Amino acid sequence: MFTSIPKRSLLRYVKNFLAAGIQDEAEATTIIGGYQKPRKVFSSEQESNLRSYVKRASDIYHGITTTDMRRLAYQYATQEKCIVPLSWSVKKEAGRDWLSGFMRRRQDLSIRKPQATSLSRATSFNKHNVDSIFDNSEPPKTVDRRCLALKWRTSPQ
Repeated sequence: MFTSIPKRSLLRYVKNFLAAGIQDEAEATTIIGGYQKPRKVFSSEQESNLRSYVKRASDIYHGITTTDMRRLAYQYATQEKCIVPLSWSVKKEAGRDWLSGFMRRRQDLSIRKPQATSLSRATSFNKHNVDSIFDNSEPPKTVDRRCLALKWRTSPQ
């Protein structure tokens, strides 16, 4: 009796059957055939929480680099007591393949490789330019001394 099942698939099923140590036919239906899903570290809800955190951090101008994201994922996984690959535990950060998969699933995020700030941008953030921004803006109706103190990180008197 010949079937249309490919030989490799049949061998894979037999291997799973023998590895499970099944003795009777009733137990044979519990074997999962075919390929298994890849191991997921986070559930959909946990990934959504992680995405929300990263999105919130970027909204308050605290950009997260790829390395920061990988470390954050490892810390979150250990906090949630998720089963992580051994390489994560050794390096104390998630793998590059996890990050690329996460970014593929969550395309609304923008996590980029860190780049050096140009000299002109770094030198343009000085007292004169910051003062000109504050001088050109509309003055508030009431002045809060704490806001003025935060401007140059001095304590109010």
